[in-house]
Amino acid sequence: MRKGLTLICAVAVVAVALAGAGRALAQEEGEAAPVNQAELASMMTKVLGLQRFVPPVAAATDYFLVLSQNNVIPIDGWKADEVVTVNTLAVVAVKALKLTSEVEDPSDPASYVSVLGTHGIPLDTVGATLAHLKPLEVPVAPTVIAGNVDPGYKR
Repeated sequence: MRKGLTLICAVAVVAVALAGAGRALAQEEGEAAPVNQAELASMMTKVLGLQRFVPPVAAATDYFLVLSQNNVIPIDGWKADEVVTVNTLAVVAVKALKLTSEVEDPSDPASYVSVLGTHGIPLDTVGATLAHLKPLEVPVAPTVIAGNVDPGYKR
């Protein structure tokens, strides 16, 4: 039993080491790992100063809710497992920067890409784009339903 457990642990350590080596190699070659929309929403929530409106152990829907209430939504809506494309990144970045008035055609993602280009904001990687975002000046908090309890009332 103990020998089997040791073997399983050893195999797991080797697998993790190989996975890490592959990731490091990909980063050395300049290839970025794909980011899904749930990860993007989590990163954007932190960058935009909205983390305080998300529960400590948050699900993707919590991030989507907070961003949606602040009008940071992809054209097709948030889809947790979908890989972030340049178009999706451009749309949410323009909305987070409050530059939507400069978008010629709100239904065309290329219009959002163009707006970011005129402002010199790169779309090479998610990190490069998010580096240009700042915390929202007046964030909108999710709707909170408060209990109707008088704190001075005792049983």
